[in-house]
Amino acid sequence: MKYYWGYLSLLDLRTAEQKRLGQDFDMKDFHRRVLKIGGVQFPVLEKYIDMIE
Repeated sequence: MKYYWGYLSLLDLRTAEQKRLGQDFDMKDFHRRVLKIGGVQFPVLEKYIDMIE
């Protein structure tokens, strides 16, 4: 159940980024940023992703 919850949280974060960036959204860049920060809790990941752009 925890893995599925994480999957849904990541999808929500990706969808929010797609809406925020529109045509400038790059899937590879998004995943590169997620992997770069490493294993962190989702609130930290959200703040990190929002800081980048």
